[in-house]
Amino acid sequence: MLPASEPLRGEILPPDAGMVDVIVLRHPLRHERSIVNLPAGLSLAELLARAWPGRGSRPMLAYLGEDVVPAELWGRVRPKPGIVVTFRATMHGKGVLRALAFVAIAIAAIVVGPWIAGALFAAGTTAFLVTSALVSGAITIGGSLLVNALFPVAKKPSNNGALAPNEEAQRISSLQGSQNQARPFGSIPVVLGQHRISPPFAAKPYSELVGDDQYLRLLFCVGYGPLVIDEFRIGETPIESFSGVELEVRAGYDTDTPTALYPGQVDQQDLSIVLGYNELVKRMTEPDIDEFSVDIAAPQGIYIVDTTTGARNGLGVHVRVFYRRIDQGGFTQASELAFWRELGQARRGTSVSVPRGQYEIMLVRISPTIGTEDVAEQVVWTALRSIKRAQPISFPAPLALVAIRIRASDQLSGVVDTFNVRVRSQGLSYNGATGWVQSMSRNPADLFRKVLQSPPNSMPVHDDGIDIPTLERWWLFNNLNNFTYDSVVENATSVYERLVLICVAGRAVPTFRDGKWSVIWDEFDAPVVQHFTPRNSSGFSSERVYQRTPHGFRVKFVNAAKGYAADERIVYDDGYDAGNATLFESIDLDGITSSDLAWKHGRYHIAQARLRPEKYQIRVDWEHLRCTRGDRVLFAHDIIKVGLGYGRVKSVADNVVTVDDIVTMEVGKAYCIRFRLANGTSVLRQLVTTEGEVSALTLDGDGALPAPGDLFLFGETERESIVCRVFAIEHQDDLTARLTLVDDAPALINADRGVIPPFDSRISQPADPFTLPPKSVTAKEIIVQGGSGATTAVVRLSWQAPRLGRVRAFEAQWRDEQVGQGGEQGWSSAQTVAAPQQWIEIGGLLLGSYSFRVRSLFDDGTVSSWAVLPASAITGDLLAKPLPSVTRLRSVFVDGVRNLAWDEVRDWRGAVLYEIRKGSTWAGSFLIETVAHPPFAVLGDDTYWIAAVAKPISNLTVYSAAPASIVITGATLVGNVVVEFDEKATAWSGTTFGTVAVSGTDLRTGGAGDVLTIPDFLGTPSLLDYGGGGSGAYEIPNTHFVDVGRVVACAVTVELHASAIWSDQDILTEPDFLGIQDLLTAEAAREVEVFIEIALGENDPLDIYSTVDTYEPADVYSQNIQWGPWQRFSAGSYLARHFKFRLILNTLNPRAIAIVQQFKFRVDVPDRIDHLTNIAIPAEGLAITYRPDNAPADAPFHGGPNGAANPYVNVTILDGQDGVLELSDESKVGCTVRIKAGGIGVARTVNIDVQGY
Repeated sequence: MLPASEPLRGEILPPDAGMVDVIVLRHPLRHERSIVNLPAGLSLAELLARAWPGRGSRPMLAYLGEDVVPAELWGRVRPKPGIVVTFRATMHGKGVLRALAFVAIAIAAIVVGPWIAGALFAAGTTAFLVTSALVSGAITIGGSLLVNALFPVAKKPSNNGALAPNEEAQRISSLQGSQNQARPFGSIPVVLGQHRISPPFAAKPYSELVGDDQYLRLLFCVGYGPLVIDEFRIGETPIESFSGVELEVRAGYDTDTPTALYPGQVDQQDLSIVLGYNELVKRMTEPDIDEFSVDIAAPQGIYIVDTTTGARNGLGVHVRVFYRRIDQGGFTQASELAFWRELGQARRGTSVSVPRGQYEIMLVRISPTIGTEDVAEQVVWTALRSIKRAQPISFPAPLALVAIRIRASDQLSGVVDTFNVRVRSQGLSYNGATGWVQSMSRNPADLFRKVLQSPPNSMPVHDDGIDIPTLERWWLFNNLNNFTYDSVVENATSVYERLVLICVAGRAVPTFRDGKWSVIWDEFDAPVVQHFTPRNSSGFSSERVYQRTPHGFRVKFVNAAKGYAADERIVYDDGYDAGNATLFESIDLDGITSSDLAWKHGRYHIAQARLRPEKYQIRVDWEHLRCTRGDRVLFAHDIIKVGLGYGRVKSVADNVVTVDDIVTMEVGKAYCIRFRLANGTSVLRQLVTTEGEVSALTLDGDGALPAPGDLFLFGETERESIVCRVFAIEHQDDLTARLTLVDDAPALINADRGVIPPFDSRISQPADPFTLPPKSVTAKEIIVQGGSGATTAVVRLSWQAPRLGRVRAFEAQWRDEQVGQGGEQGWSSAQTVAAPQQWIEIGGLLLGSYSFRVRSLFDDGTVSSWAVLPASAITGDLLAKPLPSVTRLRSVFVDGVRNLAWDEVRDWRGAVLYEIRKGSTWAGSFLIETVAHPPFAVLGDDTYWIAAVAKPISNLTVYSAAPASIVITGATLVGNVVVEFDEKATAWSGTTFGTVAVSGTDLRTGGAGDVLTIPDFLGTPSLLDYGGGGSGAYEIPNTHFVDVGRVVACAVTVELHASAIWSDQDILTEPDFLGIQDLLTAEAAREVEVFIEIALGENDPLDIYSTVDTYEPADVYSQNIQWGPWQRFSAGSYLARHFKFRLILNTLNPRAIAIVQQFKFRVDVPDRIDHLTNIAIPAEGLAITYRPDNAPADAPFHGGPNGAANPYVNVTILDGQDGVLELSDESKVGCTVRIKAGGIGVARTVNIDVQGY
């Protein structure tokens, strides 16, 4: 038995179940469509009623996706959320197929008919109009036969060559060498834009005699009106340069009056018949004439020569003119023409009005001929004119005409066939502001409409058949880019072919959109209308043409600047010029009359060949209904490696989007995801990179969110898809279509403004899942204790193994990002560990920022890419533990100067320095020096603070937990005092520099800003500090310069009290400034620098005082002292006669202000002390000889201190380096200095002080 069928199970849809997309195509032959979102749960009938309330009884087809739903089920089928419903109107009534066929045939007749008949723009005669109608009729009849034929014949292509002009067409397009031609039953020119033309004759030229003067009358047909006609020339000469010229212009309006200079139809027979005595010479006129005229001439004159005197005497010749109507009897004399003694060429003529008809004209010479050589008596019949009193041209459309009457002269004789004019077309023109108005225009959009609607088109198109809004937008595009089209159409062409040529000038192509003539052009800001991926398309294929790229184009055009002569401009590709280009191709640009435009278009076509190298074809279902030709769409496909993933959204939770496929991310790359929402709009979001294979994607930042079912495109940032243009749509069965796409290439718009960029395919290389690197790499700082008990900080690097691939081991590396190297530079190997271990420890890293990376080593010898963990901070928390405190801080005297000494600190973190400050508290004290070892010479009486300081790793400074302090009084032993000054006591009477200024009883730095630039001067709280703390100096006054009377080594000591505050700290409001326990902060004190500089002078060459005059207070020649350079002061002895001092105040932070409360200095005459600074001691030692400070030559000591035979040598090792001093070869002249470490000589830099007398 057959099993029973399972009953259909229903489903209840709640009111908020979701929405469905409903697409309604209301016309069976148009692309017009409407898209609405309606609630799920409604039946198809209800959806259609809401989507198209005014439908009536029009027959429709309903589709769920690609499936057709019978009309009888519309009331019972209720689409679920996310389903797309399409309703399409269908043809109905009798003869549907025949109607469709005739629609196609009618379209063919519009385009094909003119091709066969010739130029729509050459419909210049009645004969042509009849012929065109007959041919179009033939096409319609032939089309009927095609409908009934089983195998219809193929259409023949156009043979008129309009898209590839032949030589004749090119000749006509250029004015060079042009002549006026008579073209009976020929074409009438159609002017599009602006051009210069040699117009054809609208009627036969004829001449007339007025007295002895001959006049030529001409009538030219410039083209279909209306036109603006000016700049009249004969050849290259303006017509105003000729005398006896009359000109009459008719622009081609319906209201134009007939030309007066060419009043009728005139046919002139040019004759050359010699009239003999009593010979009857007859000629026939044209039929149906109203008047005739006759011209005779005596080419050599009429006279007889007196053979005796040679005089030319009078002679008379008479000619009678007779006429008769050909259907009547004998001749009637019209007139008698006579010559008498004509010494040169002479003309006679007569004109006779007659009843309309055809006539025979007879001329008879009634004067006998003499026939001797001394007689000039020949008379010639030169012209017979048949004149009909009627308009010379009869045409249904207004024509632009030029009539000319010219008198023969020495300037102008012979045939006039090089008459030319400048013409400009007029018609409906869009101006971007007030709409369409009658005006001259060269804009391709205006001319596109003119071709469709002007009289030359025998089947003009109504406004309803033209996509005018699109033309208006195209007009703006042409106007912005200065695109023009200028051409005179005189050869056979069809409407479509002429539109193609016009569109080329505006970088567009003609098309039909919803049954209307329209255009497509590169609208680079047009919206994206659709998204296509492998999920909503199939049958992908592509086509790329591989060809040898030319080095440039030879662009042929008609150059208006050269009189509309044919010209050529070579447009080079990037990297080529006249010196290296060898491969060229030619392109013809119809309607381009500017060299600049030729360049623009040439560059555009070079760029188009480069940036649109490939066509992509895909097959899509109903989703193509959103697209028309030229639309911009987003496209991604795995075959061309554009994008890395595609599919549908499964769920959304906050910023986490789960998709229905696995995507792979790699460390070091940025990713994005694009969603096509239900309403067709596009949303692009950046992603947080999660290394490895994931389906839950974390969105970065804020923005719109998708809904379940939305299409997604995933890839690297800016490479998740490409923008394409719909090149063609081939409709197929079941609402499917095959789309051809090309690259959007927005760089085309700038091709003529710079270098054309290379084609970017936006390819993304997907990761191989079997060669993936480790994932989830993390770095953590930990503390490790070694076997010796030493504690160090290390980094533990850990990771997870990839899901696929046979991993043998893992290799790890690190890089210091503070070095500033990028790419593959700067990586150091850390460790390689065998799988399955997934961690290592890295030691020895200094404080700072480090990157780490790990990769997989596979069994087959290959390796994965690196999984990179960028910029991890190493903080060094353990290394930041405070140093031990300084112990046994004490003071000792050295050469009369008190020095600080202490026991040095030992610590596992390395070299320790000592920071020495001066002030009431450590936090508020002033930094005066940082030394490597004790002792330290004090700078006056005060409280001194010393703390150990170390830098175990970069960017980490560690201090002692508790700084040590000592109070110093009696800092120096007084002896032989020469002079002492207290700058504060003398009200800081010296000179200030920079931002330094006196504030009350103190010296301080001020603001670095320009108070004159303050908008609100009175509203600024502190003008002194405006612009932040600056720097500067204070130099003692001249009256405080010290002169000891002779060059001698003097002991110099100073007393300096300095501090610092923040600029927003108002100390002026404190009643007891010096009594504040902790006025200053450590931060402010560290951000200033105050130190003393000393300058020394030797003997004054102009000093009139005795060299032993030690106490002279004001040396009047002090300005002539030969001062040495400023040098930083350190307590000790200086060899000089003259001494001066200055304070340097620097602020390292704009908020910090340096303050000096006390500055004293004193000079006495101690024993001789030589100072050698920054002396480089090599490992093998250095022999030195003694030289007094600032002396030009070496000088030995007389002895050492305290009765010693040799001077005392004190060596200080700089830069905090260790070493043991070894002195040898000591004498009064010098010694040998060597530094050892571990018993081995080492190179060091030292300061050396040598004391004696």
